[in-house]
Amino acid sequence: MQTQIWLWGPQFSPQLPQALHELSRQQDPLQHIAVDAGVLVKDQLPQSHQANFFAIGDGDSSSPELMNQLHPTDKDRSDLTLALQYISEMTQTPLRIRAFGFSGARLDHHMIAQGCFSRFLQQQNGTQIRLDDQWLLLSQGKWSGQLTPSIVSLLTYAETEIELTGDWRWRL
Repeated sequence: MQTQIWLWGPQFSPQLPQALHELSRQQDPLQHIAVDAGVLVKDQLPQSHQANFFAIGDGDSSSPELMNQLHPTDKDRSDLTLALQYISEMTQTPLRIRAFGFSGARLDHHMIAQGCFSRFLQQQNGTQIRLDDQWLLLSQGKWSGQLTPSIVSLLTYAETEIELTGDWRWRL
């Protein structure tokens, strides 16, 4: 069984309205973790989801008073790295993470987030991260599933053996 966590980042995600709508229909409260300014989404969540909300960061893009786990602004790790460390200490079960607000605004922030997620997945087995409902990041292991017809790109951060079945096509 996978533990489901929703991870809220500091950038606005165009998928936010759809995500909030989906949460409004979710019966079981999920674990929500905010990275710094991601804490600002808390008031938009359905009331049943607000109790399981935990904010980590230095408060430089929100407010230090809103952080459950406050870190100094002068540190050697990003707020996202600290949040992912908290998640890995919280549970040892495989994870299914939905992450919003970690891409788009600045290319350097997007690349830093990709690096953080990549390092995190190297330490996990059976874990997937769906980033802004546009990218699917997978830890090592064997995966299967259905993809809707679309343009597909594959990117690996390490030597990987990939087996694809079905009618796969890439736009050239």
